Amino acid sequence: MYTKPVSSIIRAQGLNYHIYADDMQIYNSAAPSEISSLVMSMQSCVKEIVVVVVVVVVVGVVLVVVVVVVVVVVVVVVVVVVVVVVVLLLLL
Repeated sequence: MYTKPVSSIIRAQGLNYHIYADDMQIYNSAAPSEISSLVMSMQSCVKEIVVVVVVVVVVGVVLVVVVVVVVVVVVVVVVVVVVVVVVLLLLL
């Protein structure tokens, strides 16, 4: 589910990767004179992946909060309706 945006980020940096069920490995090779550039690409890649993960977590938390609020509102409405019905029945 989350591997597609992550793999796109890795490929955009020109890096290679292996994704397993519980692990991801990012790698590449470079000439000694290009190691600095490779390290910068990997750092940039990891930063972008962290941003994606944070966004996914935040969206998930927001969705959970919205669902909880909706459930609470529904429960409150049901309780109010039951109370009103009971009061009306007692008044009759």
